[in-house]
Amino acid sequence: MILSMVSSGPKNGGAEIINSIDTATMGWWRPSPGSIYPMLSSMVEDGLLQKNSDGRYSLTEKGGQAELAARRSIMGSFGPFKKLNSPEEVISEIRSDLEFLMDLGGDSLKDRKKDIEDLTEMMKKILSRLE
Repeated sequence: MILSMVSSGPKNGGAEIINSIDTATMGWWRPSPGSIYPMLSSMVEDGLLQKNSDGRYSLTEKGGQAELAARRSIMGSFGPFKKLNSPEEVISEIRSDLEFLMDLGGDSLKDRKKDIEDLTEMMKKILSRLE
């Protein structure tokens, strides 16, 4: 997860990586500094990350390759890295995502209303092409 967060650009260990993980998991997981900093140190020792002079971490070539490998293998079978090969698979994935949003409830989605309206409009456009 850390490699994925840093792949979009250098980040500091505290606020940026922790907040990126918190955002990516929609608040489901907000790691503590006590878990992030030892992992960052280990990743620097393993040559996956480098600590820049400004204190931010960035991927090394080895880290970039490891991040891509993780997307293809470990995470390749689920989540945002899953390759969908058919309309049936896409519809199944969308259905699962919508069920997740429904489980969250209205209060946690209030600030995402515009996004949901935009998605609804996209679905309407797809439906209109089927008529």
